[in-house]
Amino acid sequence: MPYGKVWRAGANENTIITFSDDVSIEGKPLAAAPTACTCSPDKDQWTVIFSKNSTSWGSFSYDEKEDALRVTVKPAADQNFDTLTYTFDDVSPILPVATMRWEKAAVPSAVSVDVKAVTLKSIRNQLRSVGGFTWAGYDEAANWCLDNNYNLEEALKWEDTFHPERRSL
Repeated sequence: MPYGKVWRAGANENTIITFSDDVSIEGKPLAAAPTACTCSPDKDQWTVIFSKNSTSWGSFSYDEKEDALRVTVKPAADQNFDTLTYTFDDVSPILPVATMRWEKAAVPSAVSVDVKAVTLKSIRNQLRSVGGFTWAGYDEAANWCLDNNYNLEEALKWEDTFHPERRSL
């Protein structure tokens, strides 16, 4: 592909990336939704594009107005990959790296997630289900908040749900 041209980052079809929660790519926010991954390579840097239009075939109908996010990354030399490959490198809860590999190029993009916010969202959903019908669910939720020094006001309310005698002064 010539430099400066947008091309699909997939074989024959768009590569669709769906995150279940909001993330940041290279420090920029990307909402949880299916997005098509396209790229615009240059000699020293690549623009990785996440398009809201995830249903088109390839990048033939690409429209910049449909971009959900654009980030600029530095490619690196890599071993030869005959087929387009995506890997997650440096996997950690803090900052894993999603890397597209093709031929002798590796194109990394740092992905970050607010783990505490995602966990809190999950806890709140669980308390709307079976976990919210016993004292144990609220107690575990409050203890998670205490252990993580996070959302302490709501944690006190959760403890009070089944233990009103513990109300703080």
